Amino acid sequence: MSSTLGCIGLSVDDAESLDALVGRLLPAAEVVAQAGELEARRWTDPSGASLTMTVRRSGDEEGLLVDLVPSYVAPTGSGAAHDGVRLGALVGHGDTLAADLVDADGTRVLRIACDLAQSIVTEVSEPRPAHLTALGLDLTVHADAAAFAESDESILSTPGVGQTPVRFATESLLAYGLAEDVTKAQPTAFVSGTVLSVSSQTCSETGQGFHTARLRSSAGHVTVCLALSDHPDPPRLGNVLSGVCYLVLDVPGL
Repeated sequence: MSSTLGCIGLSVDDAESLDALVGRLLPAAEVVAQAGELEARRWTDPSGASLTMTVRRSGDEEGLLVDLVPSYVAPTGSGAAHDGVRLGALVGHGDTLAADLVDADGTRVLRIACDLAQSIVTEVSEPRPAHLTALGLDLTVHADAAAFAESDESILSTPGVGQTPVRFATESLLAYGLAEDVTKAQPTAFVSGTVLSVSSQTCSETGQGFHTARLRSSAGHVTVCLALSDHPDPPRLGNVLSGVCYLVLDVPGL
């Protein structure tokens, strides 16, 4: 299973290595939001790997890191930079966020638990475009929709003896991170979708490689990031990716 940082070429071995990474990136990071004593600074690599670091602005704990959000920004000129999902509403949900994704008419398609690339929460109540990054924690690659439909990974629930299993649709997003108990909510989901485009990147900060795949899913277009350590070979067009992802919503201009 990959780490969220490993999915964008920023894998670290321990807390000390993470502290060193943040120390290198923070001075060059752009301030993207401020609220009270908190300041969110976002660093973006030419590869598209992105890290938002929220620190305290003053006092005895000035400079203390309080939040870290890995994400991905499609490089300029990439088609993935111009499509994604439509956000209808964004509200706090325990230690994470709940986002309503809507269609062109503003009708809710589904609700997800997610992290926010801008880090500091601003409630959204008017529909606006957004990008959804799915950091592939535990993903499998299937040749096509038929192969996925026949695989164990497509089974939604374990059937009884002699019963036909209930299966996920090829293009699905199940936000199981929205637990009934709000205190247990996590920005995770089961994601499956058809690969529309693929790119392989190298993070200039670390030299680590990763792949990105733009998927068509029930939520709209989603960019999945895959750690090279788990996926030495990039997926191909028409493949189906499925599995557990960490969801990060990027809302430009928020």
